[in-house]
Amino acid sequence: MRAIHIDSYTQQVLEIDVLPAAVQQTACDLLHCERVKIIHAPPLGYMYVNESSWCAEPRTGFTVPSMPRSVLEAGLLVGPYDNDGRETATTVTLKKVIAVVKWENYE
Repeated sequence: MRAIHIDSYTQQVLEIDVLPAAVQQTACDLLHCERVKIIHAPPLGYMYVNESSWCAEPRTGFTVPSMPRSVLEAGLLVGPYDNDGRETATTVTLKKVIAVVKWENYE
């Protein structure tokens, strides 16, 4: 399943393949956490974030236009849930994600 990983530590946006049955575990592995939550971040879609990834101390993060005050460390974009309650592949293009993600450096 197609997903997009946004990583503020490396300031990279990468398209990756995720096994549909392991989306949540993959999100935890990529986001370096034990618990994730999913947020709606228009125009990008649905994004897994670390439950505690809202930047509260000096570090690098990113924002998206729909959430200008929320600085995130990392995210994994996936598509919406289908009629059976399963995540689907993201339909947003890598080019669009790169265009709207703004890197923030907080000292």
